Amino acid sequence: MAEKQPLGLYIHIPFCQKRCGYCDFNTYAGCASYLPAYINALQREIEHYSHFHSEKFFIKTIYFGGGTPSILPPDSINNLVSIIFNSFDVDKDVEFSLEANPNDLRNDYFNAIRKIGVNRISFGMQSAICSELAILDRDHSISDVEQCVTDAKAAQIENINLDLIFGIPGQTLKTLAQSVRCAVDREPDHLSIYGLYVHEGTLLAEKIDRGMLVPVENDLEAEMYAWLINILPQFGFEQYEISNWAKGTQAICRHNMLYWQYKDWLGIGAGAHSHITNQRWHNILGISAYIRRIVESTTEHLYHPAIAERTSLSCDDVIKETMMMGLRLTKKGVNIADFHKHFRMDLRDIYRKEIDALMKKNLIEIARCDGEVVLRLTKQGRLLGNQVFMAFI
Repeated sequence: MAEKQPLGLYIHIPFCQKRCGYCDFNTYAGCASYLPAYINALQREIEHYSHFHSEKFFIKTIYFGGGTPSILPPDSINNLVSIIFNSFDVDKDVEFSLEANPNDLRNDYFNAIRKIGVNRISFGMQSAICSELAILDRDHSISDVEQCVTDAKAAQIENINLDLIFGIPGQTLKTLAQSVRCAVDREPDHLSIYGLYVHEGTLLAEKIDRGMLVPVENDLEAEMYAWLINILPQFGFEQYEISNWAKGTQAICRHNMLYWQYKDWLGIGAGAHSHITNQRWHNILGISAYIRRIVESTTEHLYHPAIAERTSLSCDDVIKETMMMGLRLTKKGVNIADFHKHFRMDLRDIYRKEIDALMKKNLIEIARCDGEVVLRLTKQGRLLGNQVFMAFI
């Protein structure tokens, strides 16, 4: 029998106490009554896929994302984890992540989820400035963040991430620096820092369109990102991906690395996306429709009725996405030898024109990382990442 391959397992929890004004994720407020039925549907979907994938894959990472996964009581998380362990082989060193709102939780919750196996937690801090949190419709305080981090550490959760956002309307370099300093002072293991994207149809977009808020200018947002790249190493954080910094390799998010290195993952829940070999698919968005189709399904086919769309990827598709995702990794980039092994082609032959042009602009470089030859972004290239990615797709 062939050796089992690693698989990331993503569980989507599309429930929130309220919807933040900037959020464009598949999440819903005021739907808590659906939670028991939704948990049951998640269990059924996990069991469904185990019939097709458990002989080939083992679970390397588990990631509860949302929405607000910390809305789940520990018993519900434990029930889901039991189904996962009963359905698949799970790596004894599995990374088990849970996203959380800072105002949801206290010490007893962290102790309970740590006993279940959660060893990585990601708090949506976003900012330390009250006015910026208000613009984002976040209702936690910085003291909530401080208490949650303290409690998570006391529960011996090994890897703590804080999310921050830059480019918030009204934000300045000074207030961004205050937020970063506040986050660093909490001594997290990992920082995810994203530029604000204003999605059409959100409350934030409506306020900007009506002139109630003024977006940050592009030059200032670029200056903020350049500042982050330069300052965070001084606090011991190494940038390993466009928006992610870690204190040492042990703190790197292994689940997200599966995405960036174009590996396989299985998405469970409403709106969840999956990618296995050269197939990609995603589930329908609505909670009630997802529950109904999963529970009523009698199909013995791999692709169950809750799947909204499925795509078979061509070799050309896979090459382009491998480049786009791999170049997000600021240190490892795209491994040239691995690319050749997988595709039986040299990426420097496929993209010679693009590589030459981008190297002349000092946006990419061929370098060595851990003894391997890689193609990766330069520091200047990180500031113009989208321009680089477009050249390869």
